[in-house]
Amino acid sequence: MDETKRLTERGLPRPERMCSPIPNPKYKSPEWEVRQLDHVIEMDEKKLEIEQEEKKQHWRSCCWDLHADSTRFFAKLFISTIVIGLCIYQLIMVEDCGSQHMYSGILGIILGAYLK
Repeated sequence: MDETKRLTERGLPRPERMCSPIPNPKYKSPEWEVRQLDHVIEMDEKKLEIEQEEKKQHWRSCCWDLHADSTRFFAKLFISTIVIGLCIYQLIMVEDCGSQHMYSGILGIILGAYLK
């Protein structure tokens, strides 16, 4: 190895026995270049993973962009509200006790799902 590459930036010889010698910014060892390339590859993979997760969380259409979790939540809320309204209406209007068991059971299932 050339002696000038083994010198620090100030021109002092590198101490061999110290734990963390002062690096020469002009000299890049092959190990350092390999580490730098590994780091760049790792960061690219992380960026791709993040992009893939964002694509899974968003639904894109020609006209709008929707967040998947909130869309599912509001769809479930809308449907369950309609079913609860129907069950309450049937419990009020149907006078036959045998028919009311089904509607009270549906109400219990929906309320149990929300309390879960």
